[in-house]
Amino acid sequence: MSIDKPADVLDAARRIQAELPPDAVPDLAALIAKASQAEPQERREQAADALYAYLARHPGTRDRLNELLPASDEERGGGFEYPGGDPFTDYDRYACPEGHYAWPVLDVDDPTPGPISCPQCGAPLVFKPTGE
Repeated sequence: MSIDKPADVLDAARRIQAELPPDAVPDLAALIAKASQAEPQERREQAADALYAYLARHPGTRDRLNELLPASDEERGGGFEYPGGDPFTDYDRYACPEGHYAWPVLDVDDPTPGPISCPQCGAPLVFKPTGE
């Protein structure tokens, strides 16, 4: 597993360490020191991976780590939004009523079934004719 943001893992580990008695997680201080001093970026990521793996092994620290680490875009429900509006207005399409997603109808004989709900928010897609 590769951690996207070693600084986030390091910050979370420091907070967990401050919340626990010193002997609760014996190797935590050494792993935090290694991760905070590691250079270059590749070593810093490896040290953060090791720190993450260590904290994830213990149920209490794993739960706290999950609380402290920022959620990914996918978990937050964030995602791509089209700048300047829906690019598929020149096509019939099925679109999310919230504007998150559109599936263009490029060919009526297309054997690929389109989605029935927005992959971002789960709302049912509605049909919108060309230009609407």
